[in-house]
Amino acid sequence: MKNYIMFKIKKFIRILLNTITCYFLIAKTRMLFCKKTKKYTIAILGDYLCADFLFDSQELADCDVGFIVTKRYPFFSFLLKQRWRKLSFMYFVSDFGQDQFPHLLDICINQEVDLVLIQAGDFLVPAYNYLNSKLNDKGNNEIAVKCSLDKDFMRDTLNQNNISMVKKKSIHLVDDIKSIDFYPCVIKPNIGTASEGIVLVKSAEEMRNALFVSQAEKRNTEFTTNYLAEEYIEGRQFDVEGIIVNGKVFVLCIVEENYQGFFPYFNVNWFLFNAFVSEELKEKIQVTLQKAFEVSELKHGAYHCELRINATGEIKIIEFSNRMGGGFEASISKVTGNHFADLYIRSMLGKEITMSDNRNTFLLEKYFRDEDEYADWKNYLDEQQIGYLSKPWIYRGQVAVLKIYLEDKELVRSIGKYFNMDYIL
Repeated sequence: MKNYIMFKIKKFIRILLNTITCYFLIAKTRMLFCKKTKKYTIAILGDYLCADFLFDSQELADCDVGFIVTKRYPFFSFLLKQRWRKLSFMYFVSDFGQDQFPHLLDICINQEVDLVLIQAGDFLVPAYNYLNSKLNDKGNNEIAVKCSLDKDFMRDTLNQNNISMVKKKSIHLVDDIKSIDFYPCVIKPNIGTASEGIVLVKSAEEMRNALFVSQAEKRNTEFTTNYLAEEYIEGRQFDVEGIIVNGKVFVLCIVEENYQGFFPYFNVNWFLFNAFVSEELKEKIQVTLQKAFEVSELKHGAYHCELRINATGEIKIIEFSNRMGGGFEASISKVTGNHFADLYIRSMLGKEITMSDNRNTFLLEKYFRDEDEYADWKNYLDEQQIGYLSKPWIYRGQVAVLKIYLEDKELVRSIGKYFNMDYIL
């Protein structure tokens, strides 16, 4: 009862602070009477996912920057690092569904917006590309947008072009399960992010049960969704983050992600930023992404892609989206020496893209099943005098998170060996 009361009090305080901050930002932007004071005017779309990292970009120094957001945006988080000083205008919308497109365009025209940006959120991709297609030449077409949102459509697009071919079956009715002839397989919401609602199943009976779990856990978005079953690909899994400039793919960071120990659910075990992959594999990944984005007609903006490498070394793309990797942007910038938002904004403004090849820093980000595992890691790191950042919190039932920044690859391997992290070894 005490914990419940504390939870309610904290929630009330959080909502109150967010509301106060929201009205402060409204007042601040209304005090600005001059429009188009700088070379470019940029609008950033935002919902319950933060877009704060974009405001850290040096590329915004010569821009008037504003928000088009829903009232679900975490304004208080935005306020803490004084990012509000760069905010020139702010408009509210109920959502970013297609029925809002005319209103969004009116706002942009009224504010003389040159460019629209997003940080994260697949559901923002349609509005983002629609507005840029009307305001400039950086909007991707309907095929690229649909590939970013609709996993079924993306899989058909790749399979039909013999790229990363994976068996799949759309599930609209429970009876569709009968036609699945590939097990083990993965059931997932056709629209969704962050591995929510994804379940590994080994039989038709498990599939039926998994559908109920997936329906309960999937993220609620502005879009309706059905389900997709895909063959399970055994092997190493990676996130690839980067930008596309007029159809040319730039790889910024490759992050290995591991879910072992949590199956049949895809809760995170660990991430390794600047993953241990050969130059040959890096090149192969870039070539595969280039082919995939060409057939998907994805030409502009940032991208986030998830893929697996199977036992024969084939690269199997799981999904991709026309956005930055949600929540990892600052970490990616730190370990690569390239500010992700700077590169993204430069590409959208048509400026030259140059990348530092300084990738000598590794980030091992570990999530935990329980407090005991968390304590084991902290004790080991303390004994070995290995520095770390610790922030215990609950994320989808897990205790998180230790962030360990290291420049010695062998030290990363020694941690992996001690904790039996197979893929790091």
